[in-house]
Amino acid sequence: PDGQRVQDQSLRERFAALVIPPAWTDVWICLEPNGHIQSTGRDDAARKQYIYHPLWEEMRNMAKFERVYRFGQALPQIRQQVDADLRKHNLPQARVLALAIALLDETHMRIGNSAYLQQNGSYGLTTLEDDHADINSSTVKFAFTGKSGVEQSIALRNPRLARLVKACQELPGQQLFQYEDEAGV
Repeated sequence: PDGQRVQDQSLRERFAALVIPPAWTDVWICLEPNGHIQSTGRDDAARKQYIYHPLWEEMRNMAKFERVYRFGQALPQIRQQVDADLRKHNLPQARVLALAIALLDETHMRIGNSAYLQQNGSYGLTTLEDDHADINSSTVKFAFTGKSGVEQSIALRNPRLARLVKACQELPGQQLFQYEDEAGV
């Protein structure tokens, strides 16, 4: 804890077994062998990284599986609601959200978020801008820089969704997924 070299051989062996990446800085190691977080450190991009206890990871994976299972059971109802909301008139919030969900369902593109856009200049579904979508009749083509700087090119042939993307582009502003309030603003 005080920056001194660890003398206890059993601790040194346990720490070595954690396989902490040598590039990490500001490394912290849990002194308890059963702590759920075994180690933290900063990677070369200064992001905090974690090494978890294997039993903790197993519990998290089981919980994740349960969430995915429940989502799978709810998916037919979600799709029904999306279809109903896509039939709404104009571009109210519910219809634009349904459009985003339908595009996610059809294209499987990453969600994205504004923090990642600001930090890395990369886009995802929720941060797309008008010029990232090109509509040609019944096809919408998305072209943008995604996570890790990978250029994304995604084409979707769906007349209804293409029309809605075009309608969203026609609203003022750069963001693709904007909506109109009750006053049409």
